[in-house]
Amino acid sequence: MAYFHALESGNRKNFSPGSVSLACCHGSGMENHAKYGDSIYFHTGADRLFISLFIASELNWKDAGLVLRQTTKFPEEAGTTIEIVAAKPAKTTFSIRKPSWVANRFAVTVNSESVPTTTGPEGYVDLTRTWKAGDKITVKLPMTLRWEGFRDNPDRAALMYGPVMLVAKTDNSARYAVARKPADKALMAITPAAQPLRFTGDPAVFLRDLTQKTINFLPMYQEYQDPYIAYWDLRDDAQLAAEHAAYEGEAKRWAALAPHTVDIAFFDAGTPAAGSTLPGRLANDPALPRTAGANRTEKDHALEAPNGYNHEFNELQRVIAGHWQTFRTAELGPDRFGWTLAVEPDKPQTLLIRLWSPPANDPDARRATNCGFEVCVAGVKAEAAVAKSSGPTDTTLGNQLDTGAKATALPPLTKLGAIGPAQANGSFRDVNFPLPASLVAGKDRLIVRLIRQKGKVGGLVGEIRVMRQHEVRK
Repeated sequence: MAYFHALESGNRKNFSPGSVSLACCHGSGMENHAKYGDSIYFHTGADRLFISLFIASELNWKDAGLVLRQTTKFPEEAGTTIEIVAAKPAKTTFSIRKPSWVANRFAVTVNSESVPTTTGPEGYVDLTRTWKAGDKITVKLPMTLRWEGFRDNPDRAALMYGPVMLVAKTDNSARYAVARKPADKALMAITPAAQPLRFTGDPAVFLRDLTQKTINFLPMYQEYQDPYIAYWDLRDDAQLAAEHAAYEGEAKRWAALAPHTVDIAFFDAGTPAAGSTLPGRLANDPALPRTAGANRTEKDHALEAPNGYNHEFNELQRVIAGHWQTFRTAELGPDRFGWTLAVEPDKPQTLLIRLWSPPANDPDARRATNCGFEVCVAGVKAEAAVAKSSGPTDTTLGNQLDTGAKATALPPLTKLGAIGPAQANGSFRDVNFPLPASLVAGKDRLIVRLIRQKGKVGGLVGEIRVMRQHEVRK
């Protein structure tokens, strides 16, 4: 069973084997399928029957003395057929649902004769007559492509075909998903494939990454194995140009800082903006001491996070400067996190922490306006920093390297300062903390902990560096 469906680009459905993990939600999920029959038909005595769902089924409507059989392969079939199997001739009303997504060619026939489709309760079409065995109702439910966006952000939208949400097959690295405006013309860049409910999209309109390949769409309910894109950001040419410029600015900053960086921990390599000529922002940069990949860098730097840190509340993703970036934060139990970075013994250095301030209309704007971290550090020798624990705790270096060494108690921490609130303006900010000479005297590792202040929320930390002090670039 799938516990939940992740909708971030590049994610996939995760299924839990019942022999290993079976939560209460798994049971509810299985129960749902058995309950669909509860909502296909509703009736008011013998006067009216509401046909609300298009599911192959048979109904014995005892109050009216009718037996109905609905035959359909909906949504693979754009319609349904309802046949009166047995009846005591009686006058009654069938109210057939007319979905909001249905196209203008919606039509209903009774025994092959067209009937009006404008009467009935809101969202329904009424058919009133004396029904007899053998009567057949045919309902056509034409579907069209459309965008369905968020109410607070119409430019982030899912591609729908009738009631069916379409996703695009992709890979784990494709976090960037943009469709070119105007939105209606983007729909015209989609063509039907040979299989029902399958479509292909023009890669010049649907932008995922630098690889210009045909986009293959299929229903969300049919995708159970591969990563997918569920939501697209709608952008016009000016917005795309601005994202490309911001991305290139970030890449230039990265290149400028790299030769002066002693060590760095970062959290996402990012997918380059579509159409950019630049490689992946952090992909195996030889100028950096540790850049083997987004997951590897945290393992290399002994990610420490108490109380089950690795869950969705403490790892947030945003499209920044035309690529996805992951940020670390602290909330809902874990009130701290940190890493161990290399330092140069006995040399002046600065700790640089980069945070993202979401725009004012972002749900996470509070992570800028109410941000509060204490920045605490401890200098150690390499052999003291390389430790292994069965699980990160408040007093253990949570090194994930398989060194075989025993867990090492956390040395006393020195408070360097604090990171306070900032404006929610959709930009990065760099906060610099000079490292006291006593901290790095005879030491070659720096333990860093960001501890959330009481009453504050964790900011969105994008990267942390040790810089040679006279070469710090803001």
